[in-house]
Amino acid sequence: MWKERERKAKEAERRIREIARQARQEHLKTTNGLTTSASVRQKQRSVAFAFSNRNNKRRANKPSDRSAVEEWFLNHEVLVKGSAVDSETGQPLPWFHGFIGRTQAEQLLENYVPGTFLVRLSERIWGYAISLRSPDRCKHFLIDAAGSSYQFFGAGHLAHSSLSDLILYHKISPITSTGQELLVYPCPRDSNVSNVQQLFEA
Repeated sequence: MWKERERKAKEAERRIREIARQARQEHLKTTNGLTTSASVRQKQRSVAFAFSNRNNKRRANKPSDRSAVEEWFLNHEVLVKGSAVDSETGQPLPWFHGFIGRTQAEQLLENYVPGTFLVRLSERIWGYAISLRSPDRCKHFLIDAAGSSYQFFGAGHLAHSSLSDLILYHKISPITSTGQELLVYPCPRDSNVSNVQQLFEA
């Protein structure tokens, strides 16, 4: 019985790796190859995680306030893990909108097609919120980034080694089986540029 479970687990892991590989290839095509190679990115992550394990102080279960989230994001997520920034240019990735609330996210998304999404910082957890335009309404999903991986809260969600990997994976693999939500189009940041600039200049 356990051998059969192990076989199924390995097969599922193989499928997950293949989906992630396809998503990365698609991403490379859409960005004209302006990313580092997979091997280089993996080395960068290994160094980052090692650095993180040596230097991270024990954090509280939840952020005490917005400034604590800001410090965590800049000093840990950006400097150590390279989250939410382009590895070539160092600029914020187009889907990242910094500190905006649920209502503002919905207002930004309401004029775009289903599949349009943005990523924002959560002030309630060590992590992020994804706001997604679906056919009938906007949906919001929390991402746990407290440890060394990134995954949606709730049972049955996969852990990813980076925030970008999570987003690339869910470009072709639905977030939930019932909703079939895909992260297809980054929401333009035109009306929210100053918010992100202020965060990175802090």
